[in-house]
Amino acid sequence: MKLSIISVRILFPFLFLPLFLLNLSNAWSQDRLSRREAKQQENQTKSTRYFIEGEKALVLGELDKALFYFGKSDEFMPDQPAVSYKIAETLVRSNQAQKALPYAEKAALADTENKYYALMVAEIYSNLKQPLKAAEILDRLTSDSEKNQQYNLDLASIYLQAGEFDKALVVLDRAEEYYGIRDQFTVQKQRIYLRKNNLQAAIEEGQKLVDAFPGNPNYVLNLVEILYNNAKIDQAITLVEGEIAKYPNQPELQMAAYTLFKEKGQAEKSNQFLLSGMGSADLDPEVKARTFLSILNEMQTSDRIALLD
Repeated sequence: MKLSIISVRILFPFLFLPLFLLNLSNAWSQDRLSRREAKQQENQTKSTRYFIEGEKALVLGELDKALFYFGKSDEFMPDQPAVSYKIAETLVRSNQAQKALPYAEKAALADTENKYYALMVAEIYSNLKQPLKAAEILDRLTSDSEKNQQYNLDLASIYLQAGEFDKALVVLDRAEEYYGIRDQFTVQKQRIYLRKNNLQAAIEEGQKLVDAFPGNPNYVLNLVEILYNNAKIDQAITLVEGEIAKYPNQPELQMAAYTLFKEKGQAEKSNQFLLSGMGSADLDPEVKARTFLSILNEMQTSDRIALLD
């Protein structure tokens, strides 16, 4: 019995040794975690401070200084997409698009929901004369969200510059479906159709604007110009006379009719529209002055003297 008691007394401290070691390990782990969290907080504070200084320098146009501060911010918090974006922005403004690209792509990959990061990548590709890569990004933005439809015109312009006319038309049709008929879409489509030598489609687009916005002489004149430049004088005259019948107090249309009938050699009708247009108080004074000078230049010297007298 005594042996058993002695044994228990000897072994008793060791019964709690595993528990003691476990508590010691937990305390050490918690201390290490606390120190790591403190270090992260310190890095975050330093990164934020440098980021703010970078923003100040960027606003003041001190690009080298801004790049230094944003770089220091990136050292302390290398996984922050906002910092990568600002480095890319500063490099772009410093005409260093090639160096900016990896930072912009890093930001865009880290935060795929931020459209401005993606737009920065597209801008850089445009600066690097890689328009189709820029187009891929804009196409994805406009296809994924109705909120980004305003970039369709930029996308169409890129496709147009790259000679991708059919893709440009698809984008403009998509924009028109979302926003409705607008002149910026229609005029672009007209240009594309003209470059594709599809005059009829260009005319139809112009007529679509005239019909959608009745009484707006600008759209009529736009279509008249296309018809006139493509030797469709009779069709242009029919259009203008029809519009004048509906809106007789628009001097711009009167002057267009004057030019068209003059081109046809019908002096009497041409002069009628000239007098009507020039006599309107609503006609732009610059148009009046140019027309008057043009008439003077066409007249014989004796006729000019008689007119001025």
